[in-house]
Amino acid sequence: MVEKRLQQLQSDELSAVSVLDHMYNNQCINLDDILHIRLLVGDQIVTEMREAMYDQLGITGYAGVTSNKLLAKLVSGVFKPNQQTVLLPGSCQDLIHSLNHIKEISGIGYKTTKRLEALGINSVRDLQTCSSKILVKELRMSVAHHIQRLSFVENISPVTPSGPPQSFSEEDSFKNVHQKLKPKKRLKNYLLVF
Repeated sequence: MVEKRLQQLQSDELSAVSVLDHMYNNQCINLDDILHIRLLVGDQIVTEMREAMYDQLGITGYAGVTSNKLLAKLVSGVFKPNQQTVLLPGSCQDLIHSLNHIKEISGIGYKTTKRLEALGINSVRDLQTCSSKILVKELRMSVAHHIQRLSFVENISPVTPSGPPQSFSEEDSFKNVHQKLKPKKRLKNYLLVF
């Protein structure tokens, strides 16, 4: 979508592209850097998607716009509710070091977190500086390498378009709310699986 939008924009329109909600760390945009421009265009697209969700469904949402899925997930929650944040490459380590605990990194599960804590690894910095040999000894080699890559924000899983939804499911996240509402006004949270 970003490539298509970039092809449609004229060079004079590119200079008018700006962040619509928030820029993590208030980092300056470099309009000579193609990655910065791509992220700004992505920011516009995400804003349009969130506006369409609200207009058509009455649903608000927050989002992160950055270079990979892990970072997007982490930065999306910085400004909530119903806002979005752009994270430029120069602020990635600041974001990852701002995490209070390794359990905040998507991809490190409960059991792995407990094993790391037993080794005295609690922060992202602890994980980044821990010897790979120690991690491999405690965890399988593939897990050790995977979580260290995550700590350095090296999430290599690509974002791949998958076409129209294959299924819809209903998630009941509002149990306490259901009990307080009349039966005809129950809230439902729908999860789309793409």
